[in-house]
Amino acid sequence: MIVIVTIEGGFDVTSVNGASGAPRRVSVLLGIGIFLLPIIFVWFLLRRGYSVTARVIGFGWLALCIVASVLSHGATPSLQANGGAEPKTAQADFDRVNANFVAAVQPCEHGWTTVQPALKSGNVQDGYNIATTAKTACMTAWTGVNSVKFGDATPQPHRDKLNNDLNECSHAYLTKATALSGIAEVLNGDGKPSKVQQVQYEIASANEKVTSCLTNYAADAKAAGMKLPGDKADKAANTGKGHKKT
Repeated sequence: MIVIVTIEGGFDVTSVNGASGAPRRVSVLLGIGIFLLPIIFVWFLLRRGYSVTARVIGFGWLALCIVASVLSHGATPSLQANGGAEPKTAQADFDRVNANFVAAVQPCEHGWTTVQPALKSGNVQDGYNIATTAKTACMTAWTGVNSVKFGDATPQPHRDKLNNDLNECSHAYLTKATALSGIAEVLNGDGKPSKVQQVQYEIASANEKVTSCLTNYAADAKAAGMKLPGDKADKAANTGKGHKKT
């Protein structure tokens, strides 16, 4: 019997049994789904019966797609952040920072959400590997967010407020990395009650800190007059409704 830590901060005591029967084969339809839309269909490989090889291939393909997406969307903003043309307007500065922020935290957030189904599958080795990989991604998010700053195009006092929000988010992702490290240690055999309690606290703290910093970041951006990505979508939707009414 082992203690399994859930990402919401709870605990399950699960018995991990050996292999039972032949591994389940990946159907043609599931294979096509994973190839075309891995973010949706790859999770089916976490069901009992699929081999470790199938899961490694499936999640490896998902990781490759995510990296390609991040590189394609984050290339231009990264050039600006590392010596490219300085944004001329506050909105352009926000768009630059926000694109770099999303690129930095996306792998961490993805890893954070994949730990839960891996733990529920009862496969300790899979859970340990995913938690370790996610921890590395969140450490990268910590340093990545910390390196992104609003520039002179964003007026004061909004610039300092937004940079302070980014600093809080950077520490929040460090807390996520710490929680994931604790999960990996528990899965590696450190199931002492004191360790489990510590990990439970770190998970709850990480969720709270990330939620808080993102809420403050969005609120301060709004107060500075920035248009958030969701605002553009809402405006387009409202415009479409207006046309329908007329």
